[in-house]
Order: sequence, then C-alpha cells, then structure tokens
Amino acid sequence: MGVRENSLGSNNHYFKISGGGVLYQSSKEPKEGYEEHVNDKTGAVSYWKVFWNGIEGYLSDIEIREVDYNGAKTKYVAIKISDDEGNYIINVPLMTQKGGINNYVKSLVRYLPNIDLKRKVVINPAHARKGDQYAPGNFFISYARETPDGRDELIQQYYKNGQNGWPDRVESTDIMGNKKFDYTAQDAFAYQVLNKYIQSIKTDGVKPVQSASQNNAGEATTQTPPLSYQPQSQPQTPPPSYQQAPPQTAQAPSFGGQQQPPQYPPFGDDSDLPF
Repeated sequence: MGVRENSLGSNNHYFKISGGGVLYQSSKEPKEGYEEHVNDKTGAVSYWKVFWNGIEGYLSDIEIREVDYNGAKTKYVAIKISDDEGNYIINVPLMTQKGGINNYVKSLVRYLPNIDLKRKVVINPAHARKGDQYAPGNFFISYARETPDGRDELIQQYYKNGQNGWPDRVESTDIMGNKKFDYTAQDAFAYQVLNKYIQSIKTDGVKPVQSASQNNAGEATTQTPPLSYQPQSQPQTPPPSYQQAPPQTAQAPSFGGQQQPPQYPPFGDDSDLPF
C-alpha cells in the first residue's frame, strides 16, 4: 500500500508538501476525509487531506515537469513511488523564489546513489519542529520495514557536505560585516546529478555508475546552473506542527545485482496535476 493510512482508488495520486513539511492532497470542494483549510494570508478556503506517515513503494521514476501556475510556467520535480495499487507522485518546485535549487530536491539527490531500486522505500518530509513555522526542507528516505523488529531502515545519504564531491556552501562577509552564503556550486552539482539519474532510470531502470568527474567537486563548480523560473506563490499556512523523530540510522547497501526493479506505468498527462 503506497499511502500508509489508507488505500486510494485510481492509478495516479498527486501530493504536495506544506510549509510545515507534511504531505497532503488538496481540493477546492469538500470531500470525505478532507478538512477545511483557510489561508491566513488570503482567506482562501480549500480542503486538505494530510498523510503524516509518508508514502511506501518502489522509486520508479523522477521527472522535471513544466506546469502553468497562476499564468506563469513553473518547473517541478515529480517523484514517483509505485506499488501494485497505483502511482504516488510528490511534486516539489525545482527552484526557490531566490533562484536556487529547492532544498527538497537537493535532499533527494543526496540519497540517490544509495537507493536500491529493487527494494521498497518509504519517503516522508521532515516535519516542522514544535514552535517553528516552517519545516527544514529535507526528506527522510528509508527501506520499508526491513529491520528485524519491522522498523524502517534509514538510508544513508551518499552526498554530504565535502563528501563524494558534494560542494560546501561558500561563506563570505559583506561590507557591513554580515555573513552571506553562496550555493551556486552546490546547486549546479545537485542539478547535474539529478539529470543523470533521471536519464538513467528512464533508459535502464538502474542507477548510473559514479564517474571520477562526478566525484570531483572542482569540476562540478564549472557546471552552468539551471535558469531561474517564475517563483511560486507563498506556501499555504501549514496544518498544526508535528515533530518527527528520525528512524534509527543504519548503513544501506549499495545497488548491486542485475535483477530489475518492478516496472510501472508512466506518468499521467499534465492535465492530471492539481495545479
């Protein structure tokens, strides 16, 4: 079952991430299982169904999609998790309002080399801590229920600051003595890795082999970062904050063997997107 709380009927199910870091589906009209949500900035009323425990299944596809949003074209990263009951697609903006790569996208990239596509995973965004308005913008990705006691096994991040070629942010100080951080090299590196995996999953259904150049932070800094796109509107007010304790960390084995992961139908049409 892809969504741990309940089963959903049709083939493709689309999810967003709230400012508070929880997965939800939204509707303009009341629906069973949905609760009324009022945007405290605009007063707009919508209906949300929140999924606290994440999505479980096989990582079957990643895609960058361009969507018309409020009269402007915005690029999203669609993460598809699949099982026998359907496809569960998490949409996150590719870019931030300041023109950098979204933290959720970079969080996904950090895990990619260590995700075994033959094994079920569970993906859940980190929730906002008590007292915080917004979540930190990262995922927990685990192998589903694979420890001896049936708990999820957190996958190790392959890319960490300064490790395996992942560039650190560059710190500087302006003329007023204020610290500034430049993520240009890190964003370019993450975008390069993301596109490499997108192509590899689509063509082979396997992870790309890490090349020497990919593990060289110096070369990654020369990559041209993606163009900036029209920023999305401010996030809706999140539902009540929820603090999530991360699962216990355990070393995840690297991808091996020739067996192919399960195959699932491709993404639906853009008209299926709830934007």
